[in-house]
Amino acid sequence: MLAFTDWQAPPAQVNALPATLDWRPLYLFNLYRLTVALTFTITVIVGVAPSFLGESNTQLFIFTGLCYCIFAIFCFFTILRRWPSFNIQVLSQVLIDIFIITLLMHASGGVGSGLGLLLAVIVAGGSLLTEGRTAIFFAAIASLAVLIHVALADMYGWFYATSYTHASMLGTAFFATAILAYVLAKRARASEALAKQRGVHLQYLSQLNAQIVQHIQSGILVVNVVGRVRLINEAARRLLGFSDQPHGHALASVTPELAKLLTQWRNNGGGNSVPQLFSPATGEVDVLATFTELDRAGAVSVLIVLEDATLMNQRAQQLKLASLGRLTASIAHEIRNPLSAISHAGQLLAESPDLSRADIRLTKIIGTHSQRV
Repeated sequence: MLAFTDWQAPPAQVNALPATLDWRPLYLFNLYRLTVALTFTITVIVGVAPSFLGESNTQLFIFTGLCYCIFAIFCFFTILRRWPSFNIQVLSQVLIDIFIITLLMHASGGVGSGLGLLLAVIVAGGSLLTEGRTAIFFAAIASLAVLIHVALADMYGWFYATSYTHASMLGTAFFATAILAYVLAKRARASEALAKQRGVHLQYLSQLNAQIVQHIQSGILVVNVVGRVRLINEAARRLLGFSDQPHGHALASVTPELAKLLTQWRNNGGGNSVPQLFSPATGEVDVLATFTELDRAGAVSVLIVLEDATLMNQRAQQLKLASLGRLTASIAHEIRNPLSAISHAGQLLAESPDLSRADIRLTKIIGTHSQRV
């Protein structure tokens, strides 16, 4: 089994990442809603609120504030249950926010109270939480609510003075806020998608690397700058005779022989090393160790590749036998060619009618020994 310490692979699957990133902002936005509602309502009831809050109709302001608090608390339950769907909740909550803020603004003296700026915050929040043209829709509804309020106030004389200019400026601010929030949200979503894609790619590479290291026949051991084991695969554990996972332990405490070779290699300046032979006290075979320096963001580690010396000797013997076989085949080829020519010449000579009995006997000897060889 492959053991990791500070080289942890990411989880095998990404667990509902988009849902977490979508619902948490809505939860925070509702927390802001509840904070505003409680602050306005409590300060007006206690009598420590600024004079313009509830100036025109205190009872309407308190009643609307209490309804706003109840609505915010109710939204917490719908968000936690995630029902209805995310987009429906955002749309309905923002529209109710616009209506309630407009009532609070009316109870505080109209657009001149400054509460209309809270509508810009609502529009910005809704634009960040939604996609597409919904941001412009929120800005249009907020602007329409302000204009209708100003028109009714002017028609029925609710206030001493009404300002269409102020209302138009608020509407312009709503649309500018919506467009800006939409652009920022679009870029944030693109960055989030890119980061998620790269995270999945890195996760795949990490898992692939772990599988390669796990199934490679050579032993792989990584030691950090202070001499502690950071990574070890099953082949290395088998060669060194470890029954437990040694990761996190000092190399000198688990295999002093290998630690001594590592110290000698570092004292010689590091770099590429010649395989060093040693016999681990806990192992059953001789092992060849090769050291390579790894520099990962300034953290210098050492990669140790372990090979079974017995297998290496067997491979060397097999190479020698293969070379001997090729040499033997080459010698046989060099002998067979002239021998074939001699045999063929003897056959031609035997077909001659003028041969004496002794010559015929010699040609038979040539043919017999050529066939034998």
